[in-house]
Amino acid sequence: RKFKFKTMAVQSRVYKSHDPQYYLFRNKTLFIIAQIALLFVALTISENHIYWYGSTKPADRPTEEEAESSYKSAIWIFLSCLIVEFVFIFSGMSLLARELIFLQNFFHLLGCLFTAWFVLDAWQYQRIWYLLLLFGVIPFLLEIIQVYNAVRFTKNSQLNLEKNNKFKVIPFLLEIIQVYN
Repeated sequence: RKFKFKTMAVQSRVYKSHDPQYYLFRNKTLFIIAQIALLFVALTISENHIYWYGSTKPADRPTEEEAESSYKSAIWIFLSCLIVEFVFIFSGMSLLARELIFLQNFFHLLGCLFTAWFVLDAWQYQRIWYLLLLFGVIPFLLEIIQVYNAVRFTKNSQLNLEKNNKFKVIPFLLEIIQVYN
């Protein structure tokens, strides 16, 4: 009776939903969606972030159009990194590296917090570049490393199968046929 209960528990949905991989990918997806939403909010309120300190105009100060262009380009680069990373989530190529996914979750969680702080506290527009580097480019590069390793693993596996098939599969199949005849 106890054995039957254990097998039922192993096959139940509750037990299967406690897989850490499930939580890692769910959290990563939610953090990326939250960052994308916050960046769209930051894009719509760009006038709150373009300002300068002091009353005198320094000679090297950019114009308002240049500042807005810099601000919007940083946000669009940030968004493109997040969207490409979001697409790679659904491709399933980054399933193998739990440690890197955990690190990406950490960066995306901090990215959500700092992007919300950026939006709510109306930081100066140049600070978005720091957020882009820390919370957009670094997780994006980690995702590229995962995809590269997955593609390399797939190619190496196919090459190994092709090499092994040429020499070992046919005698193995002949042995199986002889055993069953």
